[in-house]
Amino acid sequence: MNNYIITSPQSGRALPPQAFVEESGGEYVQRKGRSLERLQKEYDAAGVIVWRHDKGPVLYRHGAQELFFHPSMAKNRLAAWRKHAIIDAMAAVAGLKKGDCWLDCTAGLGSDAITAAYFAEREVIALESEPVIALVVKWGMRCYQTQMTWLKESISRVNIINIEHQVFLELQPDESF
Repeated sequence: MNNYIITSPQSGRALPPQAFVEESGGEYVQRKGRSLERLQKEYDAAGVIVWRHDKGPVLYRHGAQELFFHPSMAKNRLAAWRKHAIIDAMAAVAGLKKGDCWLDCTAGLGSDAITAAYFAEREVIALESEPVIALVVKWGMRCYQTQMTWLKESISRVNIINIEHQVFLELQPDESF
């Protein structure tokens, strides 16, 4: 990861799990009342990851920009299917069905992967080439809380891997996906 630091909210109530800090390769820095901009400048960091008890990791870059995991359009797409039998365009075009093996080569926030995991009812591999985005989304998915069992189960079946898709594909046997 490109020189990101990890800290807690101003309240200091939410400390990141040690496993997160270790996986990130980043440095945990005590907040001590400092603003995120000040921390970023002091440590010459590309960005700051704040561990929040309600969201998990939240990435701040360039001042106020923030990135954290949320199910995005996956929740709406799946709810439309569940409530109104509105067919998801991606699932329909791909002919996605229970048991299918699915690879998402551009994970982003994981909306397509979550949707595929719902319809395939199995693990989905989602590749993200940007290390900090892969980390934030992976851990955000682990921390995401919802009462919607169908959504939580779909999210739990997504395996985020930080790798370039070309490299990953070259390592796979023919007809793996």
